[in-house]
Amino acid sequence: MLTMDVLVDTSGALENVREKYVAKIEGLLDHNEKLHAPPIVEFGWAEQVFRGVLQSLEITYLLFHIDGKPLRAKLALVLKEYRPVDVRPQGEHADLDRRREALRRASWRDAQLDLRFSLPRPRIVA
Repeated sequence: MLTMDVLVDTSGALENVREKYVAKIEGLLDHNEKLHAPPIVEFGWAEQVFRGVLQSLEITYLLFHIDGKPLRAKLALVLKEYRPVDVRPQGEHADLDRRREALRRASWRDAQLDLRFSLPRPRIVA
């Protein structure tokens, strides 16, 4: 996990800091509908690279233009490390397999119940 505070500032150009930076970073919290997960991001400094997903974001606006436009913001970011399946610690796969099997069985039971109750009731014709 990587936690950091980032200061974004557009006071030199008098641009809206929300439009220029904040909205783009907020978009990293959105789940990709195809993958059902947020996008993977990389944060790099010097030779270090941290690969993960944005877990949380807190925004504090610090400076405003006279017209109300935000010019400076502090972003408190928490990134959770991304690990591909083949890099997970030993034993993690067994837990996942047990959970998947339990979900599969529960889904099958639910499907059976749904089928049982969705059949039409016989009508008696006199």
